[in-house]
Amino acid sequence: MNLNEQLARAFDIDQYRGAGLFKAAKADAVTESIVPMHSLQRILRPLFGKGPPNLPEIGDHPDFQHLKGTTNQQFAPITTLFFDIENSTRLGLLYDPEDVYAIKNAFICTAIEIVRAFDGHVHRIMGDAVMAYFGRTVSIGPEQGAVDAMNCAAALQYFSQYVIVPKLEHTGFTESEFGIRVGVDYGPAEKVLWASYGYPGIEEVTATSFNVDAASKLQHAARRNQVMIGDSLIEFLDYPRELLAVQFSARDGRKIDEPYLTPNLTDGQGQPVNYRQHVLRCDQHLSLTQLSQEQTSVRATNPVRVVVTRAHEQAKTAYLPASLVLPKGDNLTFSVTVPPIRSADSVTFSAENHGAEAKAAGEKYGGQPFHNHSKTYTVKTTPTTVSHNESTLYRGLHYMTVTVTGDGRTLYTTRMGIFVA
Repeated sequence: MNLNEQLARAFDIDQYRGAGLFKAAKADAVTESIVPMHSLQRILRPLFGKGPPNLPEIGDHPDFQHLKGTTNQQFAPITTLFFDIENSTRLGLLYDPEDVYAIKNAFICTAIEIVRAFDGHVHRIMGDAVMAYFGRTVSIGPEQGAVDAMNCAAALQYFSQYVIVPKLEHTGFTESEFGIRVGVDYGPAEKVLWASYGYPGIEEVTATSFNVDAASKLQHAARRNQVMIGDSLIEFLDYPRELLAVQFSARDGRKIDEPYLTPNLTDGQGQPVNYRQHVLRCDQHLSLTQLSQEQTSVRATNPVRVVVTRAHEQAKTAYLPASLVLPKGDNLTFSVTVPPIRSADSVTFSAENHGAEAKAAGEKYGGQPFHNHSKTYTVKTTPTTVSHNESTLYRGLHYMTVTVTGDGRTLYTTRMGIFVA
């Protein structure tokens, strides 16, 4: 069973048609009756190096509960994600209320489940929309929270396009009527104020920040099954621009680039803010993760297998591509197991760095641009395992491409992402 089949089995719209799905849960316990939540998390979390499924939670962010009912305030960074269903209001004109409920709840439950799969905190459900925060002040740093949010956003788009919409179409609904929109942005500590809003007993602890508001506006700017990312998040992670696209609109038959968040607000001096927005190329982003590796290994009858091991503080652990944000100075071992391929004669490891620090290093040492490099190992017999070591040196998202060649042609190639803070 391939990954999409596993996800489709975990997602069943009929499970969302009645409130009976959520019965049998006591106030102090979560039961296995909530099947979709546990089943989806059990598929997704191992692909991104995460542990057992998270319990459901909603409301005030756990890190700021101490602010509830007080006038105290606290500055802390956060990444915010907004998700909604496109054209959900029109569903009521096309289908019976029971079907509209089933469709909306299927999308919402899936969004909640995927947010929790990436350690996000669901803050609100607003009709057909979900607002979530990523990052914890102690257990999950701001870089990891930002990466989790991007992986979550890409997974939401993937799940909507390749699992939910085909399943709805198979169930009898029209594919062209469904889609999601996602907006994500990062707010640094000095620009995010946490405080309690409202009266005692009717209150909510939430974040006040331009970047929180921008995430909502980015979601509105997204097209069907599209993820929009704010420039603050891109700059914070020094994320590769090649994985992004420029939003556009069509006017009078012409394609007009929309590089800035609209409406383009002005500052105190009346100058346009020109806050940049970016379209995330979700397929390309996910191709750097274990999700892509999993699909490749399932399709092949005798696959080449790549395992990454991290050596940190005298301990060795597995590293899943584009998952955990690594500190500088970690050592990674890339081990490639080549199955019995008679024509295989070499394995090449190619490191492709990105970001300002790597660019400066390449210029400083006069070597390859961004300090990119590669090494080829000879394969004499198969099956065999070839290993290659690398260190984490520069902030950003970097690639390791592994290529197995033979008889003058490429037999296998894969590219993995490595996040470094």
